[in-house]
Amino acid sequence: MKKLLLSLICCLFADLALYGNDRIVSLSPALTELVWHLKQGETLVGRSSACQYPNDVKQLPIAGNFGQPQVEKVFSLKPTWIIANDFINPQMAHRFRQNGIKVDLRQIRDLEDYCWWVRKIGEMLSCQKEAEKELKRIGFLEQKLKQKKAMPLKILWVVSDRPLMVAGPGSLPDQVISMMKMNNVAKSVPNEYFKCSWEWILRHQPDWIVWSIPGKPEKNHRLWGKLKAVRNNRVIIGIVDDPVQCPGPRWLDSILRLRTKLEQGELR
Repeated sequence: MKKLLLSLICCLFADLALYGNDRIVSLSPALTELVWHLKQGETLVGRSSACQYPNDVKQLPIAGNFGQPQVEKVFSLKPTWIIANDFINPQMAHRFRQNGIKVDLRQIRDLEDYCWWVRKIGEMLSCQKEAEKELKRIGFLEQKLKQKKAMPLKILWVVSDRPLMVAGPGSLPDQVISMMKMNNVAKSVPNEYFKCSWEWILRHQPDWIVWSIPGKPEKNHRLWGKLKAVRNNRVIIGIVDDPVQCPGPRWLDSILRLRTKLEQGELR
């Protein structure tokens, strides 16, 4: 009886210790990276299948896909906090909260959203010093971008070739183009991501194409070959996994690098 009682007491204290610590499931690559960047990686107990950076996070259990948690797997990880950009099924947030798990959801569409998350994580994980350091770093990089001269380049950001789709106003690529002080060819279309026709592409000849998907547009293609940008090798490729498409800690650095590529391309 004494052994059983002692065992139960040990289990109770183990559970109290478990829930007394922060245990985070992150379903957003940018947020997973941010938690790690703020030196709080030990609080992560689960991630989405899309969370691949830094390499150490690959050792964490997968708790679902981007914005789509596997409910039973999440519960098995006993998190105290779930963070994500959004849930595909909004009812899931209610279910987690009913079970005593804090849930925070917010898209990162711009720097304001990113800084909100920096402050939120700093507050929740008591790492305000690291958060303030990150905000200062981001402010410095933002100022560097603002000091760049405007370049009257028309950028076409391709997000899909089957079907043909480009980034329109309000999209993350549109934010990047604006921060580089350039012009989005699709700035006047009705949707954030615009399914366009070949005729539309040919009418809106870009100076540069950012090809954010695998492969590249070939010069001998019967349609892509009609674009001056393709014929003149003014296509940015190889950025499928580039942080320029993930608004986390490396985002502004990657925007500055992309701006430099375009500047150097113009000088050739």
